[in-house]
Amino acid sequence: MPAAVASARLKVRTVLIEKGAGPGGTGVTAMHRFICGAYLNGPEHPRAPINGGLTERIIGRLRSLSSGQEPIRMGRVYVLPYSSEHLQAVYSQMAESETSLQVFYGTRAVSISVADGVIRSVSAFSGDQPMEIIPRMIVDCSGSGMVIQLAGAGQPEVPTEERQLAGFAIRLSGLNAADELL
Repeated sequence: MPAAVASARLKVRTVLIEKGAGPGGTGVTAMHRFICGAYLNGPEHPRAPINGGLTERIIGRLRSLSSGQEPIRMGRVYVLPYSSEHLQAVYSQMAESETSLQVFYGTRAVSISVADGVIRSVSAFSGDQPMEIIPRMIVDCSGSGMVIQLAGAGQPEVPTEERQLAGFAIRLSGLNAADELL
């Protein structure tokens, strides 16, 4: 959603297709509960996000919906806890405020037409209604490389030792201070 909103704010006609019934993507469906990477890591509690713009606006809105919500330290990093409902509300409000943005929920890309190495069209279904999108540019935020797969472009295999592995953060309680990671 942030990429689509940023594009629309530049007055670029933007179409966002989302396979889920609402906004939030993996921030909702994968049960993420913390925004990571928005704060400077260090010994002092962060006062504001590292980046301004949309990041700061999203975090500000999330914090206002969860009154008193503050970044917390998990291991060596500061994260902002959030609820799925609040993330969806923030993203919905952002999307609705952009006149250059059309959002189609419950929509899946099913095929891509490529000519001379350029994507010419994207065929999708919104519910049972077919739609065709003629893009100038595509940003694939599916997490699975759906556009690459449908375009038949292939994905280079990254050597195992160079892969960035996915992370999973949990918070444990009931441990002695000596048991915690520093």
